[in-house]
Amino acid sequence: MMPHRFDIRAEREYYKSPPTDLLITPDHLVEWQMTLCTGSSSWPALLHNQRVLEVGAGECSYLKYFLQRTTPSIYVAQDIFNERLQPAQKFGNYPGVEFIASDVLHLPFHDESFDLCMAFGLLHHIPNLQDAFSEIARVLKVGGKFIFRDPYAGNPAIWLKFKFSEFSQNEFPLFKRKIKRAIALAGLHIKHLNRFWLRFPRLPAGPWSVNIGGVAEKR
Repeated sequence: MMPHRFDIRAEREYYKSPPTDLLITPDHLVEWQMTLCTGSSSWPALLHNQRVLEVGAGECSYLKYFLQRTTPSIYVAQDIFNERLQPAQKFGNYPGVEFIASDVLHLPFHDESFDLCMAFGLLHHIPNLQDAFSEIARVLKVGGKFIFRDPYAGNPAIWLKFKFSEFSQNEFPLFKRKIKRAIALAGLHIKHLNRFWLRFPRLPAGPWSVNIGGVAEKR
């Protein structure tokens, strides 16, 4: 199957009405997501005193909880559309936080600029995953980690949801094998990879899982 092509005009149309108010994801959902993605409830240590980049941050709805639980030395929130970052900039007072509008495939940072990169719900928008992972690997320091979470394509209900609900036409759920291949080709190494359902975080992984997430490391 040929990879789909990213349509920037369709993406802008989908996000043409960004929220005017600051969006905040409930604390318990952020906690479960990070624990399930990293395989550890000690995940705040990965951010503490680190240079952190969140790509595809959108409305930065996790940011408040991250800053309550840990203290990065710097936190950069990146998104392709500056409009989506504006509510967080307008309503949030976050010392040490920067907001950058750019393309995730051409990040405006020097090599090895960050200790940690995160992406939540971004990768399934990108046709060539290897390009995204390679650019993320470029800006990570050796030993740096990438935490990610996206819709899991192994659940047939996810495909139906994306087909009949109002999603961007650029969105395609991800299979485990596709993620593993892209990570390997980018020169990263999987530390943890998990399938899960945030609504039922204690449910074992299986074809009913809604999300796939994990940690990759640059060596």
